[in-house]
Amino acid sequence: MPSKTHSLRKIGEQLKAQRRPCWICGQRIDYLLPHDDLEAFTIEHIHPRSTHPQLESDPANCVAAHASCNKRRGNSAYRPGLGVRSREW
Repeated sequence: MPSKTHSLRKIGEQLKAQRRPCWICGQRIDYLLPHDDLEAFTIEHIHPRSTHPQLESDPANCVAAHASCNKRRGNSAYRPGLGVRSREW
């Protein structure tokens, strides 16, 4: 059975390949930034690891986010928004 670290690394590679925008703010992520940059890619857990440890390595619980957005959200509960605007009105 793969370790959690291995599973999360694989999930991270899959998310990077998809090049999706930040799940929290909807803005583009520069996937080439170093991991210590606040605008870099991180794996965001829809249901926080602290409250749902059983979902930590579940790909359905993992999405792409900026490091700063991920940090700002912390372990607060998931609250769905209206989504990303298709254009400015």
